[in-house]
Amino acid sequence: MGVSLNILIVEDSEDDAALLLRELRRGGYDPTSWRVDTPEAMREALDKLRWDVIVADYAMPRFSGPAALALLRETGKDIPYITVSGTVGEEIAVDMMRAGAHDYMMKDKLMRLVPAIKRELHEAEMRRDHRRAEEALRESQTGLAKAQEIAHLGNWDWDIVTNELRWSDEIYRIFGLQPQEFGITYDAFLDLVHSDDRDRVRESVYDALYRSEPYGLDHRILLPDGEVRVVHEDGEVTLDETGKPTRMVGTVQDITERKHTEEELRLAKEAAEAANTAKDEFLAKMSHELRTPLNAVVGFSEGLLDRVSLNPLNEHQVDRITRILESGRHLLGLINQLLDVARIDAGRTELNVTTFQLRPLAEEVAHVAESLVTNEPYLDFSLELDDDIPPLTSDREKIQEILLNLVSNAVKFTSCGSVDLRIQCDSGRVLMIVADTGIGIPEDQMEQVFGSFNQVNGASAGRSPNPSVSGFRASSMRGTGLGLSISRSLAEMLGGELTAESIEGRGSTFTLILPLSFTSSGMADSTTETQTDDRTHVGVGRTH
Repeated sequence: MGVSLNILIVEDSEDDAALLLRELRRGGYDPTSWRVDTPEAMREALDKLRWDVIVADYAMPRFSGPAALALLRETGKDIPYITVSGTVGEEIAVDMMRAGAHDYMMKDKLMRLVPAIKRELHEAEMRRDHRRAEEALRESQTGLAKAQEIAHLGNWDWDIVTNELRWSDEIYRIFGLQPQEFGITYDAFLDLVHSDDRDRVRESVYDALYRSEPYGLDHRILLPDGEVRVVHEDGEVTLDETGKPTRMVGTVQDITERKHTEEELRLAKEAAEAANTAKDEFLAKMSHELRTPLNAVVGFSEGLLDRVSLNPLNEHQVDRITRILESGRHLLGLINQLLDVARIDAGRTELNVTTFQLRPLAEEVAHVAESLVTNEPYLDFSLELDDDIPPLTSDREKIQEILLNLVSNAVKFTSCGSVDLRIQCDSGRVLMIVADTGIGIPEDQMEQVFGSFNQVNGASAGRSPNPSVSGFRASSMRGTGLGLSISRSLAEMLGGELTAESIEGRGSTFTLILPLSFTSSGMADSTTETQTDDRTHVGVGRTH
């Protein structure tokens, strides 16, 4: 089998067409042909099939070679066209070539037909490759131009020898000009740079040329309408074989909006820092101004109650002093919690890390819990502590604060049943579980239970902690809505977590999970750590 070839023969003689086909077969082709001799037939053939080559006679009764060539050019198809005739002279052949024919030959010299077809098929393929490459280039350029327009990023090419500067369309738009409005030079570019930035741009370019290194800088430009924009410019030097700079290429991107956003963020940050400073100053002042009279109220109230046996008071007086003492402690607790939140937010909470046994700590918490339930005939407290828990390396005071918060909440919202504290070790962690049989937490409020100032809807006002319990941490007082929020923050600072489970009407379980050995590297926020004797002081902030 020969090489497949689709050939359209424009010829009125069947015998001449047969001779053409025989020559093609002898030359190694397996032709598929269609012979036409009228314009209508040729047009139909061009519409229906794809042809590799057209071979046409010059003169026919109802058609002609020039007319066939004109018809082919009307279609816009690139098909090799070869004129074959027995009567065409040299002058006519030249005219046909000028009109677009690719070759011509005499019918008595058909031995040239196969080499001519091979050559023209090869050139036709080259033309198609060239068109495909041009189309791909156009698509690439179109895509690049669109991408530059979207990113407000243009590219430039500076011929240092001729001082010719070529810009992409997007750079013209960035500078407020019509694309390719005029030929630009380096000096013309400098005229468009803001006068206050011009020397800095010129020095950056000269330094890059002198050192043969890339450069990048932000600078302002002045648009024709007077608007000031900010651009980021990058440039890179190209050297010739002698090391002399000959070209620079680079990009320009409009970053005006980004600069505006950065400035807004900077101002917002400054405003937030000023607000935080004002808040800290207010809280410090409030602490000083409120603590002094409240300490006097609490101290005098405790003193009066301590002297009851020496200077008897009636039951009504004792009740009123007790209420004053309780309210004073409550207000001190609120102040302490607000200051705790402020210190956590500002990153000023200090952790005092030591190694200690958990049993004494648990017994201290249990003593407070038992005092809280002393006057609750239907409420019991129990402590369960595994015997094999190793020493814990962490902040003892912060852990005690968390447990007292959890126990206080459990007692406050449990009118009967039990409050249990269980401490156990599991996979290198210690679990401290406070479970109660109280009112529980509605399912739709579980996500907010650790938020600041959040309390369970429908909860009672809460019973007051026993005012006779000395040393009771203020953060476990009723009504502030900050205890759980502070507790979770402290748990995270200690490299652990605080979780909650609850069934409304059946009780809640809070679990404090901590590593047996706490190190600052396990915390989410950056810390500063110094070692003093057997205690490590670590400054930390709230984990968000």
